Amino acid sequence: MSNMKVINHLPEVAYQGETAVTIGNFDGVHVGHQRLLEAMVASARQRNLVPTVVTFHPHPQRVLHPERSFFYISPLEDRLSRLEALGVEFAVSILFSPEIAQLSADEFVKRLVGHLHMRELWVGPDFALGRGRQGDVPYLRQLGERMGYRLFAVPPVVLDGEEVHSSTIRQRLSQDGNIRQVSQMLGYDYFVDGVVMPGDGRGRQMGVPTANLSLPEYKLLPANGVYATWAKVDGTWWPGVTNVGVRPTVGPQGNRRIETHLLGFDGDLYGHKLRLTFIQRLRSEQHFADLAALGAQIQVDAEAGAEALARYPFAPAAQPWFKELPHTADLAVRASGKTITDLFRQAAAAMYSFMAQRPLGDRCVRHVTLTTAPDLAGQLVAWLNELLYLSEEYGELYDTFIVFVARADRVEAIVGGWAVGRFIGKIKAATYHSLAVERIDDSWRATLIFDV
Repeated sequence: MSNMKVINHLPEVAYQGETAVTIGNFDGVHVGHQRLLEAMVASARQRNLVPTVVTFHPHPQRVLHPERSFFYISPLEDRLSRLEALGVEFAVSILFSPEIAQLSADEFVKRLVGHLHMRELWVGPDFALGRGRQGDVPYLRQLGERMGYRLFAVPPVVLDGEEVHSSTIRQRLSQDGNIRQVSQMLGYDYFVDGVVMPGDGRGRQMGVPTANLSLPEYKLLPANGVYATWAKVDGTWWPGVTNVGVRPTVGPQGNRRIETHLLGFDGDLYGHKLRLTFIQRLRSEQHFADLAALGAQIQVDAEAGAEALARYPFAPAAQPWFKELPHTADLAVRASGKTITDLFRQAAAAMYSFMAQRPLGDRCVRHVTLTTAPDLAGQLVAWLNELLYLSEEYGELYDTFIVFVARADRVEAIVGGWAVGRFIGKIKAATYHSLAVERIDDSWRATLIFDV
C-alpha cells in the first residue's frame, strides 16, 4: 500500500495520535461499507482523528465453523486497496483465532482504546462483537461513556427494497448468478483474478480457443453458467464470453472450471495473469449432444455476449491506444493494437475521443458488417466512415467497439453507445491520405488522417 499503513498484530501498535475506528470483515467493500467508511473518514478529518479500520483474517466463519464452505467476495489485498481508496489511513488486520473469539466486548474495546487511542467507533445498526455477541450497539454506546469514545451507528444501504449485506451478495452471486444486481450492490463490477493454465485444446479444435483460468483459493465464483465478460491481459481489455462450471458436454463432471473465449484475440495466453470482469449472465450451463452443437452455441453466445458488453459500458475497455500527430489543417492520429481486430477497435475509440460531448440518452447497440474494400487499409477507412455514417444517421455516439473479424475482405462488429438525438462531431470523414497500416514488433499500427 502506498499511503495506508497496515499492521497485522494489534499488541504491536502504540499509536501516538487519536483515531476514529470501524470494525468488520468488509468482504467486498460494498456500497453499505462505502457509506459507513465515507461517513467515518469525513468525521475523522473534521476532528483531526486518523480514520482506522480493524479487520479480521481469516474470516471468523472459517475459524468458528471449519466444517462449512466459506468463500470470499474479495481477497484481503483487494479489500485493503479499496479501503485506502476510500480514505482510510490506518488498518489493523487481526489474525482471527478461537482465543480472539473468546474475548469479551469490554476486553476487546479496551485494547482498541489502549493501543489506538480510539475516540470514535463507527458501526452498522446490527453490529455486535465479543463473546456471545455481547457488544451490540446499546452496550457499546454505554461502554463508550466509560472509556471515552463516541459511538456512531450508520443505517444500511437499501436497494430495490433490500438491505445490502455481504451475505446477500454471496447468495445473489453463487446461487442466482445475478451479476447486474451484484455489481449494483458492490458499487463496481465483480471480477476474478487468475493465471491462464493449459487446457485440453477442445475449444481451439472447434475454432473458439478458450483460456482456462486457475481458480483463486477461497474466491467466491458465480453460479454455473455463461457470462459476458471483459478480460484484462497485459494491460489491454478484451471482450469475451466465459463459462463457469463443470463442462457437462466434454467429459465426466468434476471440479468447477472457468474458461473464457476472448473475442477477436489471437495469441498464446499460457502463464499470463488475467483479470476477468463479469458484466451479465447469458444463460445457465447446458449439456449438448456433441461438440458440433456446443461449438454452434458458443458462436451464439459470442454474439449475445458482445451485445451485452456493448449495452453495459465498461470504461477501461474504451480507452484507446493512440496519440495525436502534428499535421497541417487536418487531424492526424496514430493508433496501435495487439491484433488487427484490436487495431480496428482502438482506431474507432481514438476517432470518437475527438467527438463533441453531448448529454447522454439511452444506450444503443448496432451490428456492423462490411465486405467491400481494396485492401486492409481500405477496410480500416471504410470501417471508420461507416461508424461516422451511423452516428449521423441515428444521432448516436459510440464508446464500445467489439470486433469479431477484421480482414481485407470483411469486418464484423458490434458497437455500443449513447443515443444523443443530434450528432455533431469534429470529424467529418476518415481519408486515404498518407494512410499506413503496418506491423511493428508484436503489434499493429495505423496512421490515420481525418477531415475536420
